[in-house]
Amino acid sequence: MTASDTPGVDILGMAREAYQRGWSRTPNVSASTRESQAISKEWQRRVRATDGDRFATEVRVSEDFRERIDLIDRLSATAYEMKVSGKNPTHEFFKDVFKVLEYNVSGGGGIKCLVFITDRAGVARLQGGLSRSLLTNSHDLGFEIRLEPLD
Repeated sequence: MTASDTPGVDILGMAREAYQRGWSRTPNVSASTRESQAISKEWQRRVRATDGDRFATEVRVSEDFRERIDLIDRLSATAYEMKVSGKNPTHEFFKDVFKVLEYNVSGGGGIKCLVFITDRAGVARLQGGLSRSLLTNSHDLGFEIRLEPLD
């Protein structure tokens, strides 16, 4: 099963809908940050509303760290991280990979797949350089990594 085949719930579709409704691409940094947070919260709310036992949001990676994973599908053991703004996706991508790694090694659980969601430009940027190597070799970390476009 792939992350987009999650039984009964179109997680990526809900992310894309929230993005299309809420993202204006404003150059104003404060407004952009507010939009990004609102889009993420709306997406998480809609997914959790489908099955609050199956989906968890803002999951701490471990007791030792305050970092959180946006969304975990407990049924498919898939973590989802959304980067609404296409600016600097590599920083967020590497941080999110490490969050899943920490979650798995600290005893939080066995995430089998990380789906990183960002705009098409961000996906394209992540398909090169060190990111490409990580995508190709993620099985060595114990989980698959997938990129999905928001737009």
